[in-house]
Amino acid sequence: MIIALVLLGCGLALASCGQHLIQPVTAPARPPLWGMVTWLVAEVSAVSCWMLGGLLLAWPELLIPDELREFFAACIPFLRQTVSSPYWTMHVIGVGVTCAAATRLLWCLTTTLVDTGRRRSRHAEAVRLVGRTNPSLACVVVDEGPAIAYTVPGRPPLVVLTRATLRLLPPEQLAAVLVHERTHLAEYHHIPTDLARGLARAFRLPLFAVGAATVPALLEMRADEAAARQHGRRTVAAALLSLAGERTTQPAAFPGGAPITTRLHRLLTAPKPWSTWLRTHGQPLLYSLTVGLGPYCTAAVFLILAAGIHLVVCPDPGTA
Repeated sequence: MIIALVLLGCGLALASCGQHLIQPVTAPARPPLWGMVTWLVAEVSAVSCWMLGGLLLAWPELLIPDELREFFAACIPFLRQTVSSPYWTMHVIGVGVTCAAATRLLWCLTTTLVDTGRRRSRHAEAVRLVGRTNPSLACVVVDEGPAIAYTVPGRPPLVVLTRATLRLLPPEQLAAVLVHERTHLAEYHHIPTDLARGLARAFRLPLFAVGAATVPALLEMRADEAAARQHGRRTVAAALLSLAGERTTQPAAFPGGAPITTRLHRLLTAPKPWSTWLRTHGQPLLYSLTVGLGPYCTAAVFLILAAGIHLVVCPDPGTA
């Protein structure tokens, strides 16, 4: 039961305070892909702690191999004499926690994916109806609206531009914007975005709420990187500024929600030398391992302590 409570507590602590631990990974100097992976690992780790903790609370024997059950069996009568809480109470609580978490997660993820898919499908139909396919750019051009570029995942996926975008951007900047948008489609950025939003809908805790906003922003920076590799950082930054200037209703953010100042800082900062590669990539990897394996390592430590206490307190199976 101790291990189950440790896992449940670690999951709650990670979901309540984990965002403060992970935020350094999302700094502009860090690879955005690592930041996105770290956020999702932390969220999945918190949910898995709740589910595994609930299972162990209901069926503690799941944690103990057959070879060790006789070793711990001698302690059960002793513990039942000293612990007043009935076993079935823990069993019911454990089953309830696991079923509630699993049902809530499955329902919210399913409804999020279905609702988002329907909205994208309807929007794609509307865009095809009012827009025109541009074969040379491999996109759909809409005559009305401000200068904007975005993607609509689906079958087939669409890259959408407005006529104002074509008038505003010179050819090099337009090519960079198209690479940016196609990166979203090629790397299936809508999948982690939908996953983060579904988790935030299922569990209204700080880690998931912040993650739902941070993951799309990191993926925007990831697409900026892809465009910068082909067309240069300054070209991408200039295109970003041009499009942002046209978006008077939301001048501080781009369609993905990432702050323009953060994206510009990342684009215009000189790349790190090779000597700092390990620090740049190693720290996010360490954060991912910490938030992903930390709760289970903590539970393993408590398991070892429980085995030590068993040796001291409980009778020898051979003499019991």
